[in-house]
Amino acid sequence: MVTFVTPSTIASVAASASSPGLAQFLALVVAATFLVLLVETELVDEALSPGARFLARGVSIGILPLGVAFVAITAAALLQAG
Repeated sequence: MVTFVTPSTIASVAASASSPGLAQFLALVVAATFLVLLVETELVDEALSPGARFLARGVSIGILPLGVAFVAITAAALLQAG
């Protein structure tokens, strides 16, 4: 598996971590995308066409990483508040 994590990527992530506004915006984007994918998966699962089932499998690929990110962001927010 090829990874594309370069020193500039690491520097960008480190810089965004120090910017609370950007971190909150990214958290909002992750949460919104996670909810949209969950709703879309449920709607497409009810469709009977083969193309819709193929789309449902493709959409479900992104749910796990976004779920993990959502849990990590929520945990970080709770730890920061407490």
